Amino acid sequence: SDKITPASLPVGRVIIPAQGSLQEFLEALPTEYDSARDEFDRQFFKMHLEKNGGNQRAIARDVKIARNTLARRLKKIGLT
Repeated sequence: SDKITPASLPVGRVIIPAQGSLQEFLEALPTEYDSARDEFDRQFFKMHLEKNGGNQRAIARDVKIARNTLARRLKKIGLT
């Protein structure tokens, strides 16, 4: 089947939203890839911004990306 379900995701890599179920989160994502990725990243980085008090260097270290890459991504998705 071409449908992605929580069971088809690698163990330990599933991010469960604070409220609602993972299925509800997945169903609420836009259907176009770029829009869905932006929405996922928006939620993902909001969580890390809160966790790290907005410290981009700490976020970049936690998620293992370059700080300048993080800054560009945050700007693109409207979080800066």
